Amino acid sequence: MKLLFSQRLKEMRLDKNLTQKQLGDILKVGTTSVSDWETRGYEPSYQTLINLAIYFNVTVGQLVGTEEWI
Repeated sequence: MKLLFSQRLKEMRLDKNLTQKQLGDILKVGTTSVSDWETRGYEPSYQTLINLAIYFNVTVGQLVGTEEWI
């Protein structure tokens, strides 16, 4: 099953036992932004995608679904 970015992000966040607020604090974005990415289909900026990939130790391609999800 192919996961959407929103599903991947939520899964990775929960795997690290992070709240949306905690992830937002790490990324220096608001809780609303994280919520919008996970539930409303909004997409983060390119720099935020890079920061997410670095934090979760995955590639940007894995985050957005262009590479195989591990």
